[in-house]
Amino acid sequence: MANEWSLKNSTGTTDMGLWGETIPALKGVRPNEKKYSGKPTGISEFLSLNKNFARPNLFEVMITNPKGALGENNAPLVKRLNINCHTAELPGQNLATTEKTNDRTLVFDKIYSDLTLGFYVNSDMKELKIFHDWQDQIFRPNYRVGYFDRYKADIDIKCLDRQQKGVMSVRLTDAYPKSISAIPLQYGSNDEIMNVSVVFVYRRHDYHWEDDAPQSQMQEPHIERLKEAEANKEDKIREGINKSKVFKSIDSIGNGSSGSFDFNNQ
Repeated sequence: MANEWSLKNSTGTTDMGLWGETIPALKGVRPNEKKYSGKPTGISEFLSLNKNFARPNLFEVMITNPKGALGENNAPLVKRLNINCHTAELPGQNLATTEKTNDRTLVFDKIYSDLTLGFYVNSDMKELKIFHDWQDQIFRPNYRVGYFDRYKADIDIKCLDRQQKGVMSVRLTDAYPKSISAIPLQYGSNDEIMNVSVVFVYRRHDYHWEDDAPQSQMQEPHIERLKEAEANKEDKIREGINKSKVFKSIDSIGNGSSGSFDFNNQ
């Protein structure tokens, strides 16, 4: 009588059970075969698979000047604002789903997370003034809301490699500052630099990898679908106009109007 489970028979049709009984061998299963766990077998394989890791401190931020928010001829100020952005993040996203019914959920929307950027503040404190002026364009001191096209902007965040070349970028479309953080003031912070954090909301974001196709090529199928939809819309409108002409002509014939009706000329 066997005192342990025997798995030596890897190619036969039966295996020995705990009490000596025979059990069918599983097809395609070799108990003595060493399975690959997915982990590298040594440091050399690990290094060959990971030649260089991304660094979170290699990035740059560019805020496109919103119309009317920063005034005219402000290119140097906008450049200084972009350089002084010391903290950024790659925005996340979630899928909005329905309640689980029939063992599944359905996706009906994409939810974009707010973005937080941190900026160094110079002694003239114009970085802080920029965002206060920007919010004044959104909600004015006279309690009127500004035009959306006047205060929206695009924000580009680019991740760089060690050679300062772009690897991946993300564009936030129609962004504007939602909140400006409070700035603590204290006597003991003599060696610290003042900074401000700003939370942005936006309509959507799009990731782009530098080794992918250019954005113009990526958008071509979408543009073609829009053109096709517009063409179908025009065909439906034209079809509705033709039907309206037919019904009017039939009504005129029914009311005793003279003359023949030619469908081909309508």
